[in-house]
Amino acid sequence: MLSLFEDVIAGCVLVAYNLQRQCLVELPREFVGLMLRTLVVFGRIHIFMLPHDGPVEPLKLQEPAVIICHVDLRCERARLFRLSSFVTDVAGRVLLTMQEETLSTLDVKDLKPVREQLAYAQNEVLEKTFCELLAVCMRRGGEAQRQFFSLDPLEIAVRLAKRATLAESQIAVVRLIADAAHRCPRNIALMSSVVIHPLIRMASASHSPAALAAALDCFSDLAFNDPRAAEATARRGFPFPALHHEMLGTASSPETLCTRVLHPNSAPFQLMQRFPLGNGGMVNYCNACALAHPPEGVVAAASEDTEYGYFACQCPRCQRGAFKRPLPPPTIPHTAAIKTLAAAGLANLLVASLKAYPENPAVLNAVGGVVLRMEVPDEVVKTLFYVLVERRELRSFAEAAAGVASRAFLPCLDALCKNYAESALVEYLRGPLVSTTPCRASPSTETPLGVISQGKSEAGLSPSPYGISAYQSSCKSDSYQSTVFQSHMHPAVDLFQNNVVSSTLVLGDSNQIR
Repeated sequence: MLSLFEDVIAGCVLVAYNLQRQCLVELPREFVGLMLRTLVVFGRIHIFMLPHDGPVEPLKLQEPAVIICHVDLRCERARLFRLSSFVTDVAGRVLLTMQEETLSTLDVKDLKPVREQLAYAQNEVLEKTFCELLAVCMRRGGEAQRQFFSLDPLEIAVRLAKRATLAESQIAVVRLIADAAHRCPRNIALMSSVVIHPLIRMASASHSPAALAAALDCFSDLAFNDPRAAEATARRGFPFPALHHEMLGTASSPETLCTRVLHPNSAPFQLMQRFPLGNGGMVNYCNACALAHPPEGVVAAASEDTEYGYFACQCPRCQRGAFKRPLPPPTIPHTAAIKTLAAAGLANLLVASLKAYPENPAVLNAVGGVVLRMEVPDEVVKTLFYVLVERRELRSFAEAAAGVASRAFLPCLDALCKNYAESALVEYLRGPLVSTTPCRASPSTETPLGVISQGKSEAGLSPSPYGISAYQSSCKSDSYQSTVFQSHMHPAVDLFQNNVVSSTLVLGDSNQIR
């Protein structure tokens, strides 16, 4: 009876999968519950049919058991064991192939029977399917992410990461952790000490570039360190007051100046305004340049998609060295996850990944994403430079090129740029081919550095009788006046209270090269 039952259910699941993939039939919502029950039932069969002596032979197509009378019981048990793994995999694919509207009915609590089944025995196929389905729920964010620990999924994720033999299993683990940690400081703080070391060991031993790239993207999500996430701050997103500009030797308020002018020899931790270019690349502007003179004809990323990162502004208007007394770089407290990533040897993994897959865009872009979101040794940036400098075009390596540009002030990169002056990467580092819009009015009465005065006309026209201050006062906006930079934060204030471990890292001043 068990042989007949498995053969019938396997045929039904396979028909449903073929209807989806070949006939493009949209299955109704009732199939969500049916496939979940199939996963639970065949998970139990997998336990009962688990062989205890010798390896399992690969699955071979046979006639239904109702026709053939199997004489060897051991052979039939092995066939049913392999068939249970096959049905589990196909049922999971049926669920993941469903339309987003249909799969939206899947809730975290619906996966509880599958999670209970995994408590009895190790089943890599079912564990992979469980991680993939839970990751679908985590992508909704908000309430779903807050329910992540209700199923105790870290036990399954870590167990699968330690013994995963399939690249699909490795990808399922890292995507689950990445989706659960995406812009969620609470989940990051609770899971970082448990998952980071197993994930780095898994990524180091992986032979799949897709799994390695997914793991590096996961580490970028775990390195999330956004001051706007502090819920107790009175000024959400801008918790610290700006410094008095009279103390800095300039009449312009520092929050209206480019951070590359304020910090010419460092990559300050600041809000990253991203502008995609027509050639497939991208440029990262600080908040002041994004408000004053953004690239012409380019739309910035949505405000909810902006992130904080370590980078030097790529605005071509503002030049380094124009500030009389450059400010020291800000001190930013690191989260416990960032400290764990550094202690677990993430820098060594980045260098090894670049040397192992120098031609893979996914791996290089993933490394560039980590460089933008964390402080990494100069060796990582130099290795990334050597890999990209041989490329004739950077369309497929936009994130990686942005990672190198974020540390363009390093003396080692300045020397390398002289040796590869004709490469596409050096041309990008010297200044992306973008045209900026005319400078918008500044809230101060003086014209900011690097901006032509509104009272001087290149065409020879007389200045306005109303003066520059009258023109600027009419152009002020609330959003512009309220801009306060993370680079002027006071180091004694804790950003995250319970979610951030108080630790400051002061960037060392290097010699000015430009």
